[in-house]
Amino acid sequence: PGSVFRIDGRASAARMTFANGFTNNGLLELYATNNYNASLVMNSGEIVNAPGATIRVDGNYNRTFTLNASVDNQGTIEVNRSATFNQTHEQSGDLIVAAGRVLSYVSATLNYNGGPISGGGSLSFDQSTFHSTVPNLPVRKLAFQRSTLSSSVPVTNSDTLEFNYNNTITADVNNAGVIEVIYFFQYNNWNGNLTTQPGSVFRIDGRASAARMT
Repeated sequence: PGSVFRIDGRASAARMTFANGFTNNGLLELYATNNYNASLVMNSGEIVNAPGATIRVDGNYNRTFTLNASVDNQGTIEVNRSATFNQTHEQSGDLIVAAGRVLSYVSATLNYNGGPISGGGSLSFDQSTFHSTVPNLPVRKLAFQRSTLSSSVPVTNSDTLEFNYNNTITADVNNAGVIEVIYFFQYNNWNGNLTTQPGSVFRIDGRASAARMT
C-alpha cells in the first residue's frame, strides 16, 4: 500500500512487458506527461488489483493507453483518459470511466461480476465478449460491434445497449432502458429471450446504413 508503479509517456512512448502476473497493492498508473503513448503487456498470468489498490489511466494528453493484460479487479480502476483492454477483465470492484471517455475492449472479454461502474463515460466492445454473472447490467452505455453479449442469468438493462454490426446476443434481456440497432453491414442476431418494460425503447435505426436485427 502506498507504492506507485507508473508507465509514463514522457520522453517517448513508454511500455513495460511482464513475463508473469502479479498482485497490485498500491497504484499502477498508465500516464502521459507529454504527448506519447503508454502501455502494459503481460505474457502470462494476470494482474490481481487487490481491494484498496488502484489501476489508473491519466495524463496531460489524450494518447493511446493500452492494458494488454488479464486483470482481476477487486479494487478500483480509474479511466480518466480513453483506454483499451486487450485480454480478460474480471470485474467485481469499482470501475470509474470519466465523462466523455471510452473504455474499449478489443479482442477481449469483460466478465461482469458486479461492482459499481460510475463516472459518466461508456464501454465499447469490438470482437469481444461482455458476460454478466449478475442480474443487473451496468447503468452505463455499452456499445457493441462484432461482439457477443452473454450472461449466466437473465439480465435487466436500465441504460443503453447499442449494437452496430455482426453482434450476437445470447443473454435473456429484460429491457427497462434503450436498445438501439444502428448498422446493417452484417446482421445482428438475438438468440436469447427479450422482455420489454413500459417506457423502454427498442429502436432499429437506419442511421448510417440499413439496420437489421434478426
